[in-house]
Amino acid sequence: MKSAWVRKVDAPGDDALPEPRGAPGSDADDPAQSVADRAGAAELETLVRGLREPYGRIAVLYFLEHRETAEIAKLVGRPPATVNSQLWRAKLLLRQQITERRQKE
Repeated sequence: MKSAWVRKVDAPGDDALPEPRGAPGSDADDPAQSVADRAGAAELETLVRGLREPYGRIAVLYFLEHRETAEIAKLVGRPPATVNSQLWRAKLLLRQQITERRQKE
């Protein structure tokens, strides 16, 4: 009698392959959670774009365009330490705004 188990072999790099278009999501995908995540992302984008300068520009480049701080420093013509400081302050402002919104709910 044959064994009922199957040996799974993972080839290197399989995890880097994209899912085919129209492929069903995994069982863990919850449509309601997906909608909530998108709504949260849209809210975060609104908050980031609403930050006052100089924090707004730094935050947009970092959070929305996914740029590294060294690259941001070159783009805005500021030292990397200044960019890091402004990014820290932008995160602090965002954290305060999110906390205030949650308290209102």
